[in-house]
Amino acid sequence: MPAKPDPVVFPVIEDSLGLMAAEARDLLGRVDLVIEHLGTPPGHQVCHLLRKLRARPGEVLEMLLAAPPERLMDAVTRMRSLAAAYQNDLVAPLGRAKGELGWSGAGHQAFSRHWNAQMRHIASGDEAESMAKRLHATADFVESVAGWFSRTRQELALALVKAFGSQEAVALKSCDLLAGDSSTVREAAVTGDIDSRGRLVDAAATIGGIALGSVAEWHETGMEHFVADADGAPAGGWPAKLTPLAEDGPASEAAAAGDYGKAIWVRL
Repeated sequence: MPAKPDPVVFPVIEDSLGLMAAEARDLLGRVDLVIEHLGTPPGHQVCHLLRKLRARPGEVLEMLLAAPPERLMDAVTRMRSLAAAYQNDLVAPLGRAKGELGWSGAGHQAFSRHWNAQMRHIASGDEAESMAKRLHATADFVESVAGWFSRTRQELALALVKAFGSQEAVALKSCDLLAGDSSTVREAAVTGDIDSRGRLVDAAATIGGIALGSVAEWHETGMEHFVADADGAPAGGWPAKLTPLAEDGPASEAAAAGDYGKAIWVRL
C-alpha cells in the first residue's frame, strides 16, 4: 500500500493588507460599483475571474480583512493548551493515584484493563488514536489555514500596491459619482448621466482583474487542501490526520480484554 502523503502546511507570514485597508476599500468599492451597474468589457479576463471566484474584488477584500490570521492562531494556541491539559491535568494525576491505591487481585486487573484503554483514548499510548493527538492535528490544520489566509492577503496587498498608482485607479478615484452609494450609481446608469462611461468600465475591469487574479491561484490551493472533495474529505494528506476516533471509544477494546461489569466491588 502506498504511503499516505503528509499534510501540506502553510506557515503564517506577516502581511500588509490591514495597513492599506482604507485605501483598498475605497478603490475596490468603486470597482464593484462599476462592475455591478455598468458591466464589464465582453471577453475581458475579469469576467472569467468573477465566475470562478463568485465574488467581486471588494467582496474578496472584505472576506480577507474579516479573517486575520491572528484570530485563527489564538484558536490554535487554545487547542494545543487543551491537548497538553489532557495529559498533564488528567491522565498523569490519575495515573499516579492508581499507582497509590495498593490494590491487587481480579478486580484490580479488570479495572486496569478499562483504565488503560481510557487513558490511551484520552492522551496516552498510541498518540495517533488519542483525543490529544486529534486536537494537535486539528490545531495544525487550523494553523495551515491561517498560513493560507496570510499568503492570500499578502498577494492581494502586493497587487494593490501596483494598482494604486495606475492610470485606471486615477480614473476611478477622480469620478465623484463613485464616491456615492449603490443607488446613486444605479440611477445614473439608468439615466445615462455618467461621463466617460467606457473609460470607467475598462478601468474597473483592469483593476478588478489585477485584484482577483492575485488571489485566484491561492484560492485554488485552498480548494485543493482545505475543501472537501468528491469523496467528502479535504485533500493534501489531511483526512488521515483528522479522522474522528471510533464512536464507542475504548469500550470495545476493554470489553474484549475481560468483563468488568459483573459484581466487582472496590472499597477505597
